[in-house]
Amino acid sequence: MPPNTTHSPPPYSLHRAAPADLPAILALLQSLSEQHIAYDPGRWTLSPSLPEAYRYWLENNHDESDVFCLLAQSSSGQPLGYVLAQAMPEDAKYFTAAHVYIHDIYLAPAARGTGLAADLLTRVRTWGTARGLRSFRALIATPNAQSLAFFAKHGFRPTATEVSQEWR
Repeated sequence: MPPNTTHSPPPYSLHRAAPADLPAILALLQSLSEQHIAYDPGRWTLSPSLPEAYRYWLENNHDESDVFCLLAQSSSGQPLGYVLAQAMPEDAKYFTAAHVYIHDIYLAPAARGTGLAADLLTRVRTWGTARGLRSFRALIATPNAQSLAFFAKHGFRPTATEVSQEWR
């Protein structure tokens, strides 16, 4: 018997996020922020200006911009996750070549293990390489073992260690 070659569609849809998607992304971002603050409240904070930063990115999320943001939703329209990346220029003071910086990949707990994160990362890579960029970076909280494992599985390697101190 021949193998089954039919593939069911993924349990989500993706679209390029727009300003109208800001509430959905902010709800996911709230969960992401709470996770980071729980890791280390001295290092991670939730700035009141964060919604405006994301609004700016979403207003500039189009084919000609250096911003790439996708929102994943269930068939009922429930937000499942998002990715936000940005093409960054060379920065000599940080010994950094031009690259794609992945600001966030975040999935609601119900979407984890579905292949959605890998799909989002693949789409970021496709977007970045279409712009001639071959280097991809992300900052991951040290205690976030799940995220560290995900990026390692997809070929990322540790390249720096951030150290922090809150002077009192």
